Amino acid sequence: MIVPMRQGRKPKTLFSRLRFAMRSVQAFFKMSGSGSFILLLVLFLVTIVFSTIDLYLNYIDPETGKTLDWGEAIYAVFAMLVFESPLPFPAAWITRIAFFAVPITGVLVLGQGLIRLGKSILNRDLWNRAMVSTYKEHTIICGLGQVSTRVIRWILDLNEEVIVIEQHRDNLLIEEVRSWGVHVMVADATRPEVLMEAGIQNAESIVPCTNDDLVNLS
Repeated sequence: MIVPMRQGRKPKTLFSRLRFAMRSVQAFFKMSGSGSFILLLVLFLVTIVFSTIDLYLNYIDPETGKTLDWGEAIYAVFAMLVFESPLPFPAAWITRIAFFAVPITGVLVLGQGLIRLGKSILNRDLWNRAMVSTYKEHTIICGLGQVSTRVIRWILDLNEEVIVIEQHRDNLLIEEVRSWGVHVMVADATRPEVLMEAGIQNAESIVPCTNDDLVNLS
């Protein structure tokens, strides 16, 4: 039995918002093409680490003969990412590679990241699938109204996870519920493919809360 919350009570959303933010990061890396992006990201991190070590061990200023400490090496590598190296071009060939590799890999990672971000914004279906794939043992709420918002608040108070399916895009409650850190899908909950997209195979329960009793029974 679901006990409605008192009128005016605010949902405990801090934990759910943090969890939603973490899910967004997970979904970003679960979108299609994640394998190549993660490989590129690993290559970038390896380049940063080895370039820092190389500058610390091998860099000699061709004008002053000065070497670098760890702080200067780290600063120089990060400056290279924005093509603003504070160091004169080195004589050693292995260190020259670092001067080219750091900005090139940085641009590639940034470019791929922006492309993936654009896909997540423009292709909502792709983003929904990625987000839902991060949910396990969640509750699916079908329909968004006064009753279902109370149910959602109650579930959030229990620190449980919930996904909402609402058919009407102009429902004013959608943005309010999303501000609580709840994922809302705008779709028809009577369609099996929509329920599959909402992760019904991994859901703990499903709660029909539409205004149509026939739809709820279906």
